Amino acid sequence: MADETYETIENVLECLVESWLEHPELSGLAEEVGLSPRHLERVFKRWVGISPEKFLQSLTLEDTK
Repeated sequence: MADETYETIENVLECLVESWLEHPELSGLAEEVGLSPRHLERVFKRWVGISPEKFLQSLTLEDTK
């Protein structure tokens, strides 16, 4: 189960990094990986330490620097 969750989060991270300019919606990301938006947000936060939205904000902030 942990390996599957790791792969899911890895896929979401890749998607966010590749498409951060389009500001992907949580619902679209969740649909891509087969999870509900709420569940994806909880799992992402557990593995990454911040929400997908905060991660996206950090990518945007880094680009503006």
